[in-house]
Amino acid sequence: MIGAARGFAPGLCVVAAISALAFLLARVPAIAALGLSALTIAILIGALCGNLGHRRLASPAVRPGLQFAQKSLLRFGVALYGLNLSLQQIVQIGPAAIVADLFVVSSTLAVGWWVGYRWLKMDRDAVLLASAAGAYYVGQTLGPNGGDVML
Repeated sequence: MIGAARGFAPGLCVVAAISALAFLLARVPAIAALGLSALTIAILIGALCGNLGHRRLASPAVRPGLQFAQKSLLRFGVALYGLNLSLQQIVQIGPAAIVADLFVVSSTLAVGWWVGYRWLKMDRDAVLLASAAGAYYVGQTLGPNGGDVML
């Protein structure tokens, strides 16, 4: 058990550094004005590192921890983050807004899947995760906590 944790440690340290950077960037006034959360910034940094420099940045010692974070921690975190929509909020916005929101989120998933899988040649799990994160962000923008875009 301890040996397995030691195998994940270098990659989890990279993930912790990216998380800390995302929290710091989220506090920069220019970025905060855009409404980007630390989670969104961390996902963007991870996507950039994963697509632009992963072969140079990820040594074999770091890969197990990065894969664990990608496959388990990120999925769990996004699922927990999505639980902040309550039944009362759903009733409050009404059926027309729910249908519009479902359409926008599902089309975001579809376009994300198409672009990631067809154009960027990403693997299935990475495309699904990136598309779900994008759809979540769009859903939050249009949802009851989203601001002026609400339908």
